Amino acid sequence: MLLLTLISVVMAQTPGDFRWLVADTPLKRFSDTDEVSARVQAQTRVEVIAVGDVLIRVRAGRDFGWVSPDALTATKPTAN
Repeated sequence: MLLLTLISVVMAQTPGDFRWLVADTPLKRFSDTDEVSARVQAQTRVEVIAVGDVLIRVRAGRDFGWVSPDALTATKPTAN
């Protein structure tokens, strides 16, 4: 079930879509480096800006960066 969910999230991401972060996540400044431009808290809603070969570029407020598709979910998290 988890694999099916991950595959559906990865396949469905297009620029303009909104997703939520599943964990506290560093946003990479560039897709090919580990330089962090910002850190974003879990359950933050982000906008998909671009889909790369491996990573997804997102916007969280004023911050932009690259994240792994595994860091995103299409389902809004519930408050604990």
